[in-house]
Amino acid sequence: MLGAAIGKFRIQARLGAGSFGESWQAAHEETGGLVTIKLFRQEISQSPIFLQAVEEARAISSVAHTSIARIYDANHLQNGQAYIIRDYVDGESLMQRIAYGRHSTTQLADIIEQTANALVAAAARGVIHCNVKPSNLFIVKDPDRASGERVVVVDFAQGKLITAFPTLGHPGYMAPELVPGVKPEWRIDAYALGCIAFELGCQRPVFLGDSWDTVRNKHIKDLPPNLRSFVPDASASL
Repeated sequence: MLGAAIGKFRIQARLGAGSFGESWQAAHEETGGLVTIKLFRQEISQSPIFLQAVEEARAISSVAHTSIARIYDANHLQNGQAYIIRDYVDGESLMQRIAYGRHSTTQLADIIEQTANALVAAAARGVIHCNVKPSNLFIVKDPDRASGERVVVVDFAQGKLITAFPTLGHPGYMAPELVPGVKPEWRIDAYALGCIAFELGCQRPVFLGDSWDTVRNKHIKDLPPNLRSFVPDASASL
C-alpha cells in the first residue's frame, strides 16, 4: 500500500492493525495535510452494514467539535475494500498513558469530562460510538486548555459495524446491552466511559479474563468490583 493514492491522499506509512483492519498515514498530494486511512477487512467491506457506517460518517463529519476527529470520506476502493479517511491525530493514546501509572483525580476528571462532551455532541446527531476504549482516545497538546491537553475521540462512524460484528469490539468496555439487533443508544458509550474511569483510577480494568468470552460474560453477569477494594485511599468524589 505504501505510495498508493486514495483520492488526493497518498499513503506514507503503516500505523498499525486492529480487529477491523489496518490503519495508514497518508498526506494530501497538494497541501501535505496528514490523515489516517482505515482499510477494513473483507467481511466488513462486503457487508451491507458498511453503508450505514457511511451515513454515520456523514452525520459525524457535520459536528464541529475539538474533541472529535473529523471524517473526510467513507467509501469503497475499486477492488471493493471499504475505507474511512479521518484526521491524523498527533498525540498518544490513552492506552499508552494508562501504562505510565495511576492518574490523579483531577487528571481523571478532565479526561472523562472532555470525552463525555464529545460523546454527547455525537449522540445529538444520532451517532453512538459503541467502541469507546483507551486506544480510541488520544491526548494532544492544547495550550488553550488549563490542563494543557485535549482529548480527541477517534473511530466514530463504526457503531453500526460493532452491532453487526460484536466480537470485533473490546470486551473490557462493552455494555451488556450491546448485542446484535439492538439499536445503539448513549448508555452504551456511558458504560464504556465508566469502565475507562475505573481503569484510570486504579490501574486495572473492571474485569479480567483469559479470553474474549470470559471478559464479556463477566460484564453481563457479574457485579463490578468496588474501586476501593483496589485503591483504599480513593477520594469520595472519585
